[in-house]
Amino acid sequence: SSMALFNASATVAYDTPTGASVNAAGVQNTGGPFILGNEFNVNSAISVTAIGAFNYSGTGFSSPVQVAIYQLLTGSWTQVGGTAVTFSGSSYSYIGGNAFSTLGSSVTLGLGTYAIVAANYGTAANPDWNSGYNTPTPANQRPTFNGGGVISMPTGVETAFYSSGSSLGGSLSGLTTGNWGSPNPAFGAGTFQFNLTAVPEADTFAIAAVSMLGLVFIGRNLVPRRSY
Repeated sequence: SSMALFNASATVAYDTPTGASVNAAGVQNTGGPFILGNEFNVNSAISVTAIGAFNYSGTGFSSPVQVAIYQLLTGSWTQVGGTAVTFSGSSYSYIGGNAFSTLGSSVTLGLGTYAIVAANYGTAANPDWNSGYNTPTPANQRPTFNGGGVISMPTGVETAFYSSGSSLGGSLSGLTTGNWGSPNPAFGAGTFQFNLTAVPEADTFAIAAVSMLGLVFIGRNLVPRRSY
């Protein structure tokens, strides 16, 4: 018998309309550079396959943008290995208003609290979409969150954070936290694609176990015939 892990089609966690469809009232292109983070909870293990970055112009990045996933561990935000991507130039595939870079190897996120964080936004070169900037904005012109219950936006007083900065390190500090734009994401900045990391169902394990027992029985009781 055989067992295989099933991965559903990749989902874009934070989907953003193309620049032409984003209400200009919510576009922030002064005051930066900023580090912007949207928080999310992982409720079932996921496999991150690509990292994305909001690109308002749709023509690429004249000034580099860094994006990575961080996990909240003992009160500190720590970068998840293998998720950091620097966007520069224009050689990217797009879904909506986000440019994507496929990871060399997918990264599994277990249960916990995480954030997708992007640096060097809020400038003329790299405008972001900000739910707290010149609001209100029509809901159909905001970033949307697509968790499907597998991942979810946190509730309460903290759903996102920001600080000054044009680059990302191994950990984050000096953050201003808040709940902006909920139930929509606070920022159009970093995003990612993910698959559900499924596990074999109980009946699949049962079939495999019976098959293994059968092989053990055969191995112990089958006596080779001698030829004379």
